[in-house]
Amino acid sequence: MRTCKFFPAESCGGLGALAALAGPFPGMRFVPTGGIGPSNAAGYLRFPSVHAVAGTWLAPRDLMSEGRWDLIRQRAAEAAQIVRTRLIERRLRAEGSPAARGVDPSTLQHAVCGPDYRRASH
Repeated sequence: MRTCKFFPAESCGGLGALAALAGPFPGMRFVPTGGIGPSNAAGYLRFPSVHAVAGTWLAPRDLMSEGRWDLIRQRAAEAAQIVRTRLIERRLRAEGSPAARGVDPSTLQHAVCGPDYRRASH
């Protein structure tokens, strides 16, 4: 097994607990859930051992039962933007400054996320 769910992430100590688990299991990837939301998802996604995050904030039961697909769609778009931002940060760290390489930074989102990122976020 190379990837496992880490639940409930926040109640079990959050990133500190995740760092403690990652130490003895260097090849393990984690998917934290439980207490993850838009305010802390980016922090988890910055952690090298985190493969993905999940949370009920995207589609809580009450919004689903009320048919509030507009709000769920908006939350999904916000979550996708968090992920896109983290992917761009990772690419910049891996490749260095885009300006130093003569790359227009505005093209990075397309390069990292693919040609359909604009369509998916609207």
